[in-house]
Amino acid sequence: EDAADALSAALALNVQDISEIDALTAELDSARSNQQTDDVLALANASLEAGDLVAPANSNARYYYDLVLTNDPENIAARQGLDIIASRLILQARGEIDNGNYDLAQELLYDVRAIDSTNAEMIATAETLELARAAAKKAAADKAAAEKAAAEKVAADKAAAKKAAARKAAAKKAAAEKAAAEKAAAEKAAAEKA
Repeated sequence: EDAADALSAALALNVQDISEIDALTAELDSARSNQQTDDVLALANASLEAGDLVAPANSNARYYYDLVLTNDPENIAARQGLDIIASRLILQARGEIDNGNYDLAQELLYDVRAIDSTNAEMIATAETLELARAAAKKAAADKAAAEKAAAEKVAADKAAAKKAAARKAAAKKAAAEKAAAEKAAAEKAAAEKA
């Protein structure tokens, strides 16, 4: 602020050659820009430490690092910050894959892809996610097939038991009818004999 006041006073003198004033004005603008960059980087680093990687909107580490890169595309600290965010998101995605939360893992990988679409770890993790999804789908299909086979076996066993019970009942009825017929024949023979 003091430098800006001094430059304003120098301009007010209406000197012929203002090249030095212009050079100092540019230097002051650069210093202000650097100070603003440092302030935004401090916010980004604080958000990174707090774990606010990509949320809440407009107040997260990625947002602040992107803001720095908008004004200074070659800023190394901001680039490194984005690399750290990508690594942490990939780590979180792997944990979600291990826990079977495939949709959440996919969202995390989308965030990484937005930061760096060529990140080798992200590509490998995306492949791992697809393999895990395929394995889960196969396991679910195998389980459903096993449950269907078990249900069919239970139904077949019930039908076989019912058929066996019907045969046994029919055999018992036939034996009872035969015994009754033999008894009737024996009674008739005894009556005739008597």
